[in-house]
Formats: sequence, structure tokens, C-alpha cells
Amino acid sequence: MPLGAGAVPALRPHRQQWHQLRGRLRCRLRLLSLGLGIAIVWLAPQPAGHAGGFGRWHTSTSQCSLRRGPSILVLPCQELRLEQNLEGLLSVRFISSGDGDLTSREHLLFAGLLEEGQRPMRCGEDGRCSPQWPTSLVVAGVADASFDGRGLVMGLPRTQLAQGRCELNRRSVRCEAHNAEGSSWQAEAEL
Repeated sequence: MPLGAGAVPALRPHRQQWHQLRGRLRCRLRLLSLGLGIAIVWLAPQPAGHAGGFGRWHTSTSQCSLRRGPSILVLPCQELRLEQNLEGLLSVRFISSGDGDLTSREHLLFAGLLEEGQRPMRCGEDGRCSPQWPTSLVVAGVADASFDGRGLVMGLPRTQLAQGRCELNRRSVRCEAHNAEGSSWQAEAEL
């Protein structure tokens, strides 16, 4: 029977359909696991009752700046946090003083995996960690959020898949990332 307007095309053989479906599922599961990883990093910045492989380290900065979005917004920042919720998964959080009366603080977070051969932070039972300098991070996602004067988040944190890298040294930290839509983020701090 010839195919005409409105006719349903023939289905592919079962094996081809299964391989196509399996590939799509694999891709979606990777994106879901990355999204969950970033959400865990964002929503659980202060782990409690842990056994030593995760925690955080933070310090004030002597100089620091954030640049984000298609229209470049430059903010000074005052604090840097490194958070390790799983060994090998690291996030670098830059915290600014905000952009005026309405916004008290801005957070810009770069999350990803340590490059091969890099050592994770050493963390104690109390959740305090010591970075292993120098180290490099392959960025897989970026999140940002604004907080009001009371410390309450102003809207949901914006989390996006992105590609980039962070270089962490004893005296400085520099991160940059971009996504397929053309957005870009940069942050650098002197410690």
C-alpha cells in the first residue's frame, strides 16, 4: 500500500528502536544526574553528621569580581567557599556584597569534577576541609542566586548546564564557563 497523506510511516525494526531509545535514555540520565549533583551542592552547602569525605572550606578575599550573563554584570565579591559533597565533585562559590539596597548578597557557583589526577580536599569529621593546592576543576554547571537583606533567597536559584574550568591556587582562584545559548560567567578572587 503506497504512503499517502496522513499515512503512518512503517516502524523501524525492534532492535533499531531499542538502540535509539537506549541512547536517548542514557543522555537524559546523564543530564538528570548532573542536575541532581548541582542541586545537592546548592541545597546542602552545610553537610551535617558526616564521616570525613566531604565538607567545606571558606575564606575572605582581598580582591574578587563576578561577571555573568549576556549583558556583563560586574560585582565585587568578599568571600569564597569550596564545597565537597562527594570526593571528586567540587563546587566553587563566590559570594558578593550585592548590587544595591534590594539585593544583599549574590552567590555564583561553579560545579564540576576534579580533573584526572587532582586530589580532593581533605575533610575532617567536623566538616572542615583543607584544599590540596593547586587543583583544576572541569565545570559542568553554573548556579546563581540573589538574597535579600534578611538572608532569604529572592526566587529559585538559576542552575544551567555549562562548560568551563576553574584553576585553584593557594593565592588565587579563577573560574569561567559558557553554555550553548551564549551566556557566560567569570569569577576571580585573590586570597
